[in-house]
Amino acid sequence: MVIFDFDGTLADTIPWLMELMPEICRRFNLNEISRETVQALRSDPSPELVRKVGIPLWKLPLIAWHIRQRSKANAASLTLFPGMVGLISKLHARGAKVGIVSSNDEEAIARVLGPELAAKVSYYECRASIFGKSHRLARVLKRAGVKASEAIYIGDETRDAEAARAVGMDFGAVGWGYSTQVAFSQMGVTAFYSCVEELEAALLE
Repeated sequence: MVIFDFDGTLADTIPWLMELMPEICRRFNLNEISRETVQALRSDPSPELVRKVGIPLWKLPLIAWHIRQRSKANAASLTLFPGMVGLISKLHARGAKVGIVSSNDEEAIARVLGPELAAKVSYYECRASIFGKSHRLARVLKRAGVKASEAIYIGDETRDAEAARAVGMDFGAVGWGYSTQVAFSQMGVTAFYSCVEELEAALLE
């Protein structure tokens, strides 16, 4: 079984999120978070971004809800990374079980995927809390009847790697999302894919 994260892994949503950042800062009374600040923190573990930019933990669920609502409203302008349609289609054709575990909203994800590709994803666990993906991964495995040792989670953040590790799954880090290879190597992640073609070769082989 192959389970994907969505934002920054399947979909190129980080530029859109950076455009949304000034609105988030105004709405939730946060200090301005510049692109330069985010870029400088990409090699740190995911929680460091929250800590260093001073986002109160109690505001995280509110911010996540707002991002999900804006994502649904802007789904038509969001796109998948090149090659992802082919990868999911090939996995499905070979009989692999495909799932998505994400903090985003299932409705928004389905709109970005489109009906044909969305139908090739058998398991969705969405609206996961910022640091609560491990429970969603475990739920997908239980629903699919798949052992953790028979599944892999593909993601772009160190928190994705931590979630996979918590349930005993393998993890594959992608190099086109948020966290850098340095951040992943610091936590012992060795399966790093710099492009979709590398990821496809690894999964299909």
